[in-house]
Amino acid sequence: MAIEYFSPSPLSHFDPADLLDILSTGVIVLDAHLCVVYANVGAQDLLAVGLNQARGRPLTQLFDDSQALDQLLRRSLDRGEPYAGHEIPLTPSAMQGHR
Repeated sequence: MAIEYFSPSPLSHFDPADLLDILSTGVIVLDAHLCVVYANVGAQDLLAVGLNQARGRPLTQLFDDSQALDQLLRRSLDRGEPYAGHEIPLTPSAMQGHR
């Protein structure tokens, strides 16, 4: 009878969010209600809020004057189509005192 030893796979402790956190581009994941589920480090830096402060909040609450963003996201969600195109000028609410 042979005894086999199994070493843990290098991927056994792998968290896909770690890949997003090394990106310099901000990535924000929203749920069906347009609330923040996840924001990588780049997005947290851009928004000047931590993930714990952003998680569960509607994305539009994180920006001043976000009516255009809200309309765009809702239209994209309703149509089931991604959005890629025009830039929308946004100011993170947390940056209000830093202007």
